[in-house]
Amino acid sequence: MGFALARGFIKENFNIIVCDKRVSLADKYRAENIPFTDNSQKALQGAHFVILAVKPQDAKSLAESIKEYIEKEAVLVSIMGGIKMQNISNYFQSKKIVRIMPNLPTTKLKGMSVWTCSESLSSEEKETIKKLLSSVGKEIFTETEDMIDSATSVSGSGPAYFFLFLKSLIDSARKEGFSSEEAKLLALQTGLGAIELAYDNDLDELIQQVASKGGTTERALKVFAEEEFTAIVEKAVQAAKKRAQEMSEKF
Repeated sequence: MGFALARGFIKENFNIIVCDKRVSLADKYRAENIPFTDNSQKALQGAHFVILAVKPQDAKSLAESIKEYIEKEAVLVSIMGGIKMQNISNYFQSKKIVRIMPNLPTTKLKGMSVWTCSESLSSEEKETIKKLLSSVGKEIFTETEDMIDSATSVSGSGPAYFFLFLKSLIDSARKEGFSSEEAKLLALQTGLGAIELAYDNDLDELIQQVASKGGTTERALKVFAEEEFTAIVEKAVQAAKKRAQEMSEKF
């Protein structure tokens, strides 16, 4: 995810440098014209925005190794899942904290990021965060940190829900006699077109446009209703949110 964000930031001509102790990654970043170093002190010198992109269990050790190099007024931007802003502030001894929940499509610059921040950020700093996230997709700001858990269960985990539905549709198409390539094209192009329409139209109206009375779609939708498809989705989202809340208590 850190690599995806870096690609987007470079695309928008933001001045960045990536710091990673894994020197083996240097060629990967440099191939994308992304400045790279394994020297934390060098990377953090003069940095006003510091993006923390490590696994949550590594947060404390990261803080111990770099906090002395972080500028006093620097903004710490965390994409570490499950770690609350107060804990980040405690670990790094910093007051300006941003917490972001991005998702996998960020790697294609089509991401959905939900974020919040501490009250100490200026309006200019908030605007910079908006610009950074807009370079890799869309963003939504929330005043309350609790909404990050909700975002995790919808947009964070959401791509997997779509992948599962697409996989089921592809499998069904294959059973109807289409080749694997044809089945995949049928499902993906149908999904792509449906998403494009959904941006500009009411979803209930779109459903009615496809589902003519007494037709094939109406019959299929009846099965979804009988199997309580909507309730299943709601239950899955709530389960993901509960797990996000549980994880937040660990760090």
